[in-house]
Amino acid sequence: MTKCQALAATLAVAANTLFVLSLSPTVKAAEVASITSSTLPDFQISQSATTGPSVTATYITSSEPRIYLVKVGAGGFQFEPAELTNVAVGDVVTYEFYPPDHSVARAEFGSACVPYEYFGGDRTGFWSKTQWVETPSDITHWNLTINSTEPIFYYCAAPNSCKGKLMVGGINPNSTQTLDAQIRAAERADFQQASPLASHRPAEMPVAAIVGIVFGGIAFIAFCAAVLFYLARKARVRGRDAPSTENRTFVDPDSHAVPELPPPFSPFSETWTVYEDRSS
Repeated sequence: MTKCQALAATLAVAANTLFVLSLSPTVKAAEVASITSSTLPDFQISQSATTGPSVTATYITSSEPRIYLVKVGAGGFQFEPAELTNVAVGDVVTYEFYPPDHSVARAEFGSACVPYEYFGGDRTGFWSKTQWVETPSDITHWNLTINSTEPIFYYCAAPNSCKGKLMVGGINPNSTQTLDAQIRAAERADFQQASPLASHRPAEMPVAAIVGIVFGGIAFIAFCAAVLFYLARKARVRGRDAPSTENRTFVDPDSHAVPELPPPFSPFSETWTVYEDRSS
């Protein structure tokens, strides 16, 4: 647009505004400003340092980062959309997670189900962690800020998502690194590897299981107490029924003394004793 054209456009807008005011004298100043701002072209007015004033039209271009939304698992094992193009540096990709346990992990092109970090110590991937979502009303979000326009590929690290369900996605694929080729790589994958930073959900134990464990523990303790009581009682009974050793004669094995034995029993000696008693 030339300077004359810009000037003509400004004059036309001003004339249009005056015409509206002549028809509606009750129009307020704020409404006039609204009409003017909505009809003027999007440019700034600046002065150049030359002899005589001049008007230059400078169009304003927005530098705000764009935000892209990718739904993870909304319609099953898939990213929606699976491919994003023309994503610039500084743009943000927001991943929206649906039930039950999806995630986003960066992958190397050609190795669709293996973390990006495994292909070099200096490589840095990304990992959303496993997003545990119970119901669609509990959806979670995770943001990825783009720092390169090179092709970026990722996959879901949930069990069997990549290898079995081919759940992969891409950002800025090109003619040599395409999403279709990455999907074929997932089909050929021998295994699926979770991210090195993968986390496991803590196990949630039902109340019934907790109650069962408590009662089982109490029953086990009671059983052990009963066994101990039985053994102790049996030991006491054995000790009470054992023969007394008070009148027994013990011989020291180191002693050569002959133990004193009672005289042998003889019926004649008993008879003689009885006879002596009668005679007396």
